[in-house]
Amino acid sequence: MNSNFLHTLTAYHLKFSYMKRNNPLREELIGKISSDAKPSITITELLDELIKLTDTRQYGLLINGGKVVLLDKIEDIYNLDINKKRIFIIPKAGKTNIPIQMVNLRDSNKIYNFGADWASTYPHNIFLYEVNNEYYLVCHRNGGSGCKTVLCSALNQILKQKGIKVEMNWMPPTVQESTSNYDIDKITLIYEENKSSDIADEPAKRQKKVQIKELTLSLKTGKFSKIDDLLHSYRAKEISKEETFRKIKNEVNDEQYNNASLVVKIGKAKKKVAWDDVESLIDGFDITDKVSGLKGQQFIDELKECSDNFLLTLLEGE
Repeated sequence: MNSNFLHTLTAYHLKFSYMKRNNPLREELIGKISSDAKPSITITELLDELIKLTDTRQYGLLINGGKVVLLDKIEDIYNLDINKKRIFIIPKAGKTNIPIQMVNLRDSNKIYNFGADWASTYPHNIFLYEVNNEYYLVCHRNGGSGCKTVLCSALNQILKQKGIKVEMNWMPPTVQESTSNYDIDKITLIYEENKSSDIADEPAKRQKKVQIKELTLSLKTGKFSKIDDLLHSYRAKEISKEETFRKIKNEVNDEQYNNASLVVKIGKAKKKVAWDDVESLIDGFDITDKVSGLKGQQFIDELKECSDNFLLTLLEGE
């Protein structure tokens, strides 16, 4: 795993309920809907259906918002205690409708181009828990975006046929546990372009980004207090990520910037965080020190222990 990235965990409480609007089985389920009865479906039954859709190549049901999620199997199921069970899965997610170029890093002559009807998918570590007949989900993120949203969408595609839906309610960690307990030292605004000025010249290749210019602002000098205030408002979820970036560009009077990065201080360590990954700072629980540098099964074992401790601590605090 890349030790330069921030490793975080984010927990959600899964809430299953019968659909009250646009329920395809409304007449059949009207009694259960009216009484707010709890659906009897189990999380393993739901995962088995997701595995079946992956196995039978029914990708149309697994795509949402330009992303696809696939699940080959349940990695393992472990009983933590009486009425406490962990289910470990590694779904693969990736963007759709984007041409892909695969290169062999050991053989420069091996380059493969794939059209927009292909998708490059990457693994994500997800832990599902059944605790006293309630379900929880813990997502691991390693510097990039996770797959929680597209996974939730795929599960709801399956559940809709049964007149059921699932909602994922974020479980905030305490201030002491959260990566939200951090300071922002600097922000670097970046303007980048595709390497090729004419994408039509190489339609089968995924365009590389080239950095044209950057502007680094130190937020500890007091000269950029308005930008510091904007970032604090974003951290408090008072404004959206998109609005924050737009207003920061207004403050420097340059609309051309289209990306950014932050230098943040968490404890004694300083880390560089891409703007695309900044959500993990807002919602996540930092486990970087515990898993950074570990590989293979040793990494997975430590990750499982971190996830177990994180969720059980959250539940004890409720």
